[in-house]
Amino acid sequence: MIMPFIRSGVVIKSICYFGDSCEIVFLFLVDGVERELVGKLRGGPGIEGVEYSDELEEFVMLLMKLDQKISKKLCAISWAYACGENVKLPVSLISL
Repeated sequence: MIMPFIRSGVVIKSICYFGDSCEIVFLFLVDGVERELVGKLRGGPGIEGVEYSDELEEFVMLLMKLDQKISKKLCAISWAYACGENVKLPVSLISL
C-alpha cells in the first residue's frame, strides 16, 4: 500500500525500461522508503503516454494532490529515458 502522507518528498531513484514489452519500472524513494511501481509506455504518431498499473495510478493520484502536473512530468521523464536521452537520476518529483 502507498503511504497516505508525504512528509519530505518523492524521488525517482532509478528507472528500468524493457523495450520489447514497453514495460517501465520505477524505483521511487518516498520519505526514505523505496517503492517499486510499474507502467507501460504507450504511443502513436505524436502521442506519448504511460499506462499505469493499479498501484502506480493510485500513487500518481496521491501525488496529484500536491502537484497537478505530476502525471505530465512522469510521462516526459519516462519517454525521455526510453528514447535514450540523458536523464540524470535521481530525479526529484515532489520536494516539500
